[in-house]
Amino acid sequence: MYLMRNHDVWIYVRCANSDPRIAFDRLYDLIDEAAGHGFLVRGTSFDHCSGNTLKDRIGLRTMLDAVENGRVEAVMVRDLEKISRNSYILVGVIEILRQNDVYLITTECDLNAELINSGLERFVGDRFTRASFGKPRFDVRLPLMDQF
Repeated sequence: MYLMRNHDVWIYVRCANSDPRIAFDRLYDLIDEAAGHGFLVRGTSFDHCSGNTLKDRIGLRTMLDAVENGRVEAVMVRDLEKISRNSYILVGVIEILRQNDVYLITTECDLNAELINSGLERFVGDRFTRASFGKPRFDVRLPLMDQF
């Protein structure tokens, strides 16, 4: 396995809490996580809203624009619920990532378990779970660079 350096990543945060400091703390945590793996953070966005609708999701739309325009190789979130709690929206976002060969990196969950819990079993074990960066996949807790 080779070092995961210099891959372009977008960081997305959604927070429903009324305290904006929580969203910024989560954003900074993800930036630190990305830096620990040698990723190049090409953009960040966040939404301060519920995860059940697309209303007022400017941050999500900005992230998807970066994906569709080929500006990033991966999107980093804490867990699937940060994308959406609505399974229809979640499937739509996953399909956009798949169509553009973009990784989904989660930092706070076992992604396959989250997919099963969300009723999205069809994405478990497909080509997105392979272990090599450069092939589209979903990833769960990447090893730190000094662990290679």
